[in-house]
Amino acid sequence: MTYGDLLSAAQSYNFTIFGSLAGDASSIILVGPHEPGYWPVLFTSPEWQDGGPDPVDRWSHRVISQLAQETGSKPYFPFGAHPATFLTWALASDRAWQSPVGMLVQAEAGLLVSYRGALELDFCDFEQTL
Repeated sequence: MTYGDLLSAAQSYNFTIFGSLAGDASSIILVGPHEPGYWPVLFTSPEWQDGGPDPVDRWSHRVISQLAQETGSKPYFPFGAHPATFLTWALASDRAWQSPVGMLVQAEAGLLVSYRGALELDFCDFEQTL
């Protein structure tokens, strides 16, 4: 899978890549809303329509889990019982930084950044096709 393939797969689910970082044996790919289609798709989702709690988190979990299965990656989320360290990952990605007043700023989304999940890919496979 190339970077373009991964980006296309993410965008087909109304997400985009907000950065990446390399670990010892894998890469973490940070994903967030892909505009302008993100909100209309979310508003028509079963999670939004059912009146249950946390529809954005539940929808993100379902869709990013599907994306992970499709791409052979492991999903992580910034919410739930065991949230991953998204602020640390965001800053390590070199696509986000802390503003002078302490808020996180992302290169494309600015102050409106919303990390909805991350995908962990085998570093070797991702590196060879990036």
